[in-house]
Amino acid sequence: AEPGAGVIATIAGRTVLVGNRRLLTRHGIPIPPQAERHLEHLDATGQTGLLVALDGQMIGVLGARDRVRTESAALIEELRRLGIGHIAMLTGDRAAAARPVATALHINDVHAELLPADKAEILATLPGKVAMVGDGINDAPALARGHVGLAIGGTGIDVAADAGDVVLLIGPDDARLGRSRNPLRQLPLLLRLSREMVRIIRQNIVVFAFGVNALGVVLTAWLWPLLYPGSLEQSPIAAVI
Repeated sequence: AEPGAGVIATIAGRTVLVGNRRLLTRHGIPIPPQAERHLEHLDATGQTGLLVALDGQMIGVLGARDRVRTESAALIEELRRLGIGHIAMLTGDRAAAARPVATALHINDVHAELLPADKAEILATLPGKVAMVGDGINDAPALARGHVGLAIGGTGIDVAADAGDVVLLIGPDDARLGRSRNPLRQLPLLLRLSREMVRIIRQNIVVFAFGVNALGVVLTAWLWPLLYPGSLEQSPIAAVI
């Protein structure tokens, strides 16, 4: 595999390349005008064009289109309601293929045709605390660069899981409850749970650790001599209790 370009394999002693223009150009394989026209047509219809070469000669063009999950738009809207104001899409796909997906999900900040290092560099320029969600080896540098990296596990890509701080596991389909294998479905719940956890931690530290102890010391220091005159030397013991 060549990140951001495609894959190379040897099958029955023959070399097969499947990828974008960058992959074929890197290996000195010319792209005929007919293939360029096919790529332009795929771009116009929102598809990702994949070039296929055999033993140094291009033999075909494949088109792939991303299918947006029906629940994805609602999930992003729920994240916005929870206060996540800036949502960006980083992809290695061509801009023509990325644009329809971003439009369907109401995402205005779209960065396309990115290499793995490009994704990490863009994350470094985003303001505030940044969380990155990714599922493949191409996302590993960005997952490591984000303040919080959320890697989708169960895809067979251990590199992404190792680079992430949180691993979102793909659960089984449950047709009875209308649940699909979408690990991002629990992302709003994870956000709410994390915020509640931080609130309880602060409550324990500020209210109980500092507040209750300070109140106990003050009360025993002021009230103990009044309630038990002549036993001032015992007030530190009462404060400890």
